Amino acid sequence: MSLVKKATAAERPLSELELLGSWASWREAREEARTAYRWWSKCATRDRGVAFELYRVALDREGDAASVVSDCAERVRALGP
Repeated sequence: MSLVKKATAAERPLSELELLGSWASWREAREEARTAYRWWSKCATRDRGVAFELYRVALDREGDAASVVSDCAERVRALGP
């Protein structure tokens, strides 16, 4: 996302659906990370390199999704009570 688009998104009001959508995306990413971890922790030795790389990618996705949720929550807090 460009800085201009990011700034524009931060300035407009956040809808409840956007916050809920970002949270749902994070939950999906979290489950993907858990699944990847389970596979990595139980896979055959020959598959560990690939399994770890998939786990690492899943963790990155979860982190990105968590950042989006955090940004949305900050925008909600800024609106006040």
